[in-house]
Amino acid sequence: NITFNSYSNLRFFGNVFKNDIDRTDVSGLFQSCSKLNPIDLTPLAGLVNVTNASNMLAYHGELSNIDLTPLTGWVNVTNASGMLIGYRYPEAIDLTPLAGWVNVTNASQMLSSSNQSTWDLTPLAGWVNVTNVYQMFGYNYYLTSIDLTPLSGWVNVTNASELFRKCPLESVDLTPLSGWVNVTTASGLFYESSLAAVDLAPLSGWVNVTNATSFFSYSSLKSVDLTPLAGWVNVTSVTSFFYYCSGLLSIDLTVFTKWSIVY
Repeated sequence: NITFNSYSNLRFFGNVFKNDIDRTDVSGLFQSCSKLNPIDLTPLAGLVNVTNASNMLAYHGELSNIDLTPLTGWVNVTNASGMLIGYRYPEAIDLTPLAGWVNVTNASQMLSSSNQSTWDLTPLAGWVNVTNVYQMFGYNYYLTSIDLTPLSGWVNVTNASELFRKCPLESVDLTPLSGWVNVTTASGLFYESSLAAVDLAPLSGWVNVTNATSFFSYSSLKSVDLTPLAGWVNVTSVTSFFYYCSGLLSIDLTVFTKWSIVY
């Protein structure tokens, strides 16, 4: 169960995993190995029993590209949280090899803090068991657009908090998320986002939401119609819902009277 977590001067590793075929946990395996560039994941191909790949390739500050093909057979992975967090190189990562990871339930922060201008999420369409997408796209400082269509089948998601935090999105179509009716936590969904306006109609079915704190906090919001959220009658907390939305000059808060807010 060797790990290279924070081996900042590591530049090469050989076939040191040949005796790890029963290994299930590779969390943080190459986290913060900033000098490991390029990285050849071929020696990991045989670790098909892995279930926890959280932060495996996190914070590779100088990594110019990652070929994930050797991980195609890792179909038992359930935890992919933070796996690619901190990928700073602008060249797109092909997520196709991860298409078979259909048992993943935790995708929180998986694609956070990158320099990608967009992500092709098509290979992740089969990840229908995901329940946690906390900050999945958070802190993507160059993310100006994203097609969420491949995530339409992720109907088991319960935690969508800070999904778009600090994203400079020019616009976003939330229609593919209309089926996420099991979401209970939507706190900070657009925290610090650059959106001036957003159509919330696709979220009308999120009637199980209980936590909507900091929903638009520190965002660039200028106008929004909250009417589609009238059915969020289970919401108990809206603390800092519009905190520091300095561009928002007026807002109709009538829907709040229908919610179960605890003061």
